[in-house]
Amino acid sequence: RARRITRHARTSRGRWALMASIGHDFDTNIRGEFEVGYRETEVSRVVFNPRSSNLEPNASLSELTLMANALYKFDLADRLSLHVGVGGGFARINFETGAGGPAGWAVHVEDSQWSFAYQGIVGSEYAISDDAGIFLKYRYLTLEVDDLHYELFHSLWHPDQIENQSLTVGLRYSFP
Repeated sequence: RARRITRHARTSRGRWALMASIGHDFDTNIRGEFEVGYRETEVSRVVFNPRSSNLEPNASLSELTLMANALYKFDLADRLSLHVGVGGGFARINFETGAGGPAGWAVHVEDSQWSFAYQGIVGSEYAISDDAGIFLKYRYLTLEVDDLHYELFHSLWHPDQIENQSLTVGLRYSFP
């Protein structure tokens, strides 16, 4: 839900996130999975120069992620488990804004790019049967940004990283 773009922008008011994954449970409490995710949020502030005024943009940031994850499961009780993991992959970032500037100027900017992404995952799961479980997962996703930038009022905005935190609830089914 909380998002931050390092150097020059902050995002907040996370809208939503949707993830789907397919994977395999190994006998050693290790699970590997491929995950597709989509996240969308609003950008609350863009700072072009720390000494100049900030913009209050009407902006959105969306990410389509393709990740490979490795998770380790700790059994806490008969049906309750905790898992921790890491993932790496790629993300398609789309940034769009219509910012108000001096003297009522309106500016519309859109930029997108593919970037490297990595994440840390912590979660818990309650098994409702031998093949199904309800889970709660926290993900801390970082996107390495190379080319996402635009020029506005002779100032260049270019973030180095985009960081995203999300909390998801879902159902996991294991095929016998």
